[in-house]
Amino acid sequence: MYAHYQSTAGNRSDGTYRVVGISDESVTLLRITDADGKRVHTGQTVTVARDSLGDYEVVDNPDETFSFEGTVSSAVEALYWTSRVFAAQLLTHRLLSSIAVALVLIGFLGDEAVPLPDFASSILVLIGTLTLVYIGNGRL
Repeated sequence: MYAHYQSTAGNRSDGTYRVVGISDESVTLLRITDADGKRVHTGQTVTVARDSLGDYEVVDNPDETFSFEGTVSSAVEALYWTSRVFAAQLLTHRLLSSIAVALVLIGFLGDEAVPLPDFASSILVLIGTLTLVYIGNGRL
């Protein structure tokens, strides 16, 4: 049931389809790549009569082309864009971000900046950090 097909008749969207269901009369296919072989998540399913499977050719599993380099580069790219959006959100709300950074710095510097009990320093760091995360995630 883990077979993969590609339409040859042209009556379906181009791309690779994975078999996701089989009955006595039909086969249900899920579209998993576009015409270029890039992964898509459309949720598009097609039910084909078993005798119409001749309009499809059997193809290799596109997921077997997994590469470590591709995964690492994708993770680095995601980290870049996440950091960029986070920084943009902080810059959009400069006053609140400055207050949050000040709370973190006062909490870390503790007695050197302002005489505070240890638990107060920890609370300031926690509140400042959570505020930065809240602002950076675009919740405001």
